[in-house]
Amino acid sequence: MKTYSSDVDSAADVHQLLNPSFPYLMEPQLNKIKKRSDLYRKWFLDHPLIHNCISLILIVGFFVSDFWVLTQLPALLPWERGLIEDVGWAVVVGLIHGWLICGMVTLSVHEAASHNLLFQGKSRIILLLQTIASNMCRLSMADPDYYSVGHKAHHRYFGTDEDGSFSHFVRVKRLLLSLIPASPLMDYSDYFPWRPQERTKSRRRSAILGKVYILTYAVFMVPEFGIAFTLVTLLMMGAWTSYVLDRLRESVEHLYMPLDKNNGTRQLGLGFWGLLLGGGPWGQPCHMSHHLAPGLPWYFQLRLHFDLKLILTESQKKVFFLTPFIGFPLLILQLLKYGHSDKLVENRPLMENE
Repeated sequence: MKTYSSDVDSAADVHQLLNPSFPYLMEPQLNKIKKRSDLYRKWFLDHPLIHNCISLILIVGFFVSDFWVLTQLPALLPWERGLIEDVGWAVVVGLIHGWLICGMVTLSVHEAASHNLLFQGKSRIILLLQTIASNMCRLSMADPDYYSVGHKAHHRYFGTDEDGSFSHFVRVKRLLLSLIPASPLMDYSDYFPWRPQERTKSRRRSAILGKVYILTYAVFMVPEFGIAFTLVTLLMMGAWTSYVLDRLRESVEHLYMPLDKNNGTRQLGLGFWGLLLGGGPWGQPCHMSHHLAPGLPWYFQLRLHFDLKLILTESQKKVFFLTPFIGFPLLILQLLKYGHSDKLVENRPLMENE
């Protein structure tokens, strides 16, 4: 994913506008957060067997759930065969399939490939599981090698030109180009942190594995449910839905927030939008928790979320948390309103989700 200097400049303008009134986290609050996260980190490191079992069950659950959705659910649907019925139910099944794939890819590239948090240990079976977890995102044509480099730069150079996935200022045109169906397979959008623009060996490997995954299901689904149902489910809705959810989530996590490592991320939370856009609770709905404690696995990020609710003041919650249900639409409206010009001098983005 490319970072544009003009976007960083625009985000810096917003940062200056926010400085006088933004309710930054105070040192005592940060100390409380660190104390809680250190306890969770210690438990995680002291209980590798329990943690590894959680990760293994989750990964197996992804593949079993996706298999059931694609091969068993259509047979249970109350439909009569016809083109309209095929397409209609394919949209429903494809949305569920895409949501599952979105969560799987985020877990794989983020928890496994970037932070190596899914499996702990040095045995051969653990190393094999680590390899599988890091590379299962390739089934959706994501490149874990490229994402890992960019994500580490995101943490190290947060809010700067060297940020590997800068999204404090997102252009409307850039976001819309990434939402066009099949855009991840084309080269006209550079707003994808999990695949390079260049045709690298790793990207080609992901493309091959992704196509094999789709074709394998297609071989079974076409004779059972028809070609129209299969194409809409796997290509037009399934793959596209996972891309859309991922781009929408990442476009609002840092949008119009301060260029500050501790205060530059908002929490989508465990409500409707956080779980939808993340593909489940393992899909980074608690991104603020992650930036405050990047060494925690996904389930302790969720636990830290509830601690933050107790530690943050009411004014801080208004900017770091989403207002239930309407919070995400309000952020999208802000993006559409302010995400056009290079400089934001007179236009001040709303900071409260109200």
